Amino acid sequence: MNKIISNYIQAHKQEILDQWIDRTKEEADERVIRLVSDRVFQSTSKEFVDLIISNFKGTSEEYNERLTDFAEKVVRLGWPLTFVTKGLHTFNLIVFEGMQKEGVVTQENQMEIVYEFDRWATPMNNEIVSVYSSTWERTVSLQRIALQELSAPLIPVFEGITVMPLVGTIDTERAKQIMENLLKGAVKHRSEVVLIDITGVPVVDTMVAHHIIQQLMPSGSSVPNACL
Repeated sequence: MNKIISNYIQAHKQEILDQWIDRTKEEADERVIRLVSDRVFQSTSKEFVDLIISNFKGTSEEYNERLTDFAEKVVRLGWPLTFVTKGLHTFNLIVFEGMQKEGVVTQENQMEIVYEFDRWATPMNNEIVSVYSSTWERTVSLQRIALQELSAPLIPVFEGITVMPLVGTIDTERAKQIMENLLKGAVKHRSEVVLIDITGVPVVDTMVAHHIIQQLMPSGSSVPNACL
């Protein structure tokens, strides 16, 4: 980054942070603000500004590590990607306006400064989008796995007897997942009897019922006794 920009940011860090927080609160979706307390919003905002500054202050390895940690945090907080990308744009705008007010940006060097901002911000923006997206995909994938496991739990109640309570609508895809969990769980718990409780299932269509019954037939099932 241009040394003029770098020196200005270093000298006005707190002022930039305060302005960034105020503007971000004004422009952010209310849902983003309501998701966290004011203290968490303040600390996360400071972390984001520090992250931006570390892009030109620290090493590439240190920056990438901080970027990954920050992406994981904002994904957990439920903040959208647009919040992060707009945040970077707002940061650049605050710095540029501040430099104009102090006469650092002049008619002679204005185009050079704008070019330097773009040359620095574009790769960083692309990197933030990439890391955020991969973190989001990984988080969603883990949540999907957890939901699949919770959607068909197998609970040992007595020695050799387990119960699978089912709640909610069961489609063909979920029926397959249920049977996978049932067969694996029956082997794991050494179950001789598995009771499938479907009192919490409002509707079981013909295809689903056929799939479950077919899987529970003695010739194709590893469960000695399975009862609906």
